[in-house]
Amino acid sequence: MSTIPYDPSLVLGSIVSTETITRLQEIAKLENTVSKAHATLNSYIMLKRKLDMTCQDLVSLSVPVDDLMDSMRETSKKIQKAAIEYSRVASVHLPEIAEKRAEISGIHQSCERTERAANLSFHSHRHSPRILLFPSQPGD
Repeated sequence: MSTIPYDPSLVLGSIVSTETITRLQEIAKLENTVSKAHATLNSYIMLKRKLDMTCQDLVSLSVPVDDLMDSMRETSKKIQKAAIEYSRVASVHLPEIAEKRAEISGIHQSCERTERAANLSFHSHRHSPRILLFPSQPGD
């Protein structure tokens, strides 16, 4: 399940432009990709630490650890591949995320001007579509 990132305009009862919601959903998708790659890397690192502790325990008990050492070498290779993948994904998506966050700032400024113009003209109902955020109800 993906959540949209924090944005100061997303407060209870706030009117938020559809452009902002769209950008936040795009950011969430990119962040999710980066997070998955990071989680994979962390999982392999944690596995390597656990295997290392197990190996140390077995050595202290004078139990042969040849097969375990093979597993540790394989895990080291997986860590290397996951680290390369994470760095690739992060280097591509983190700049995109920063660009989309900057776009949101521009959208907020544009919306504020539109809202001020709408307040001056009560008869104009043609400003950009808005979404009104409501709290989720229990059981939704």
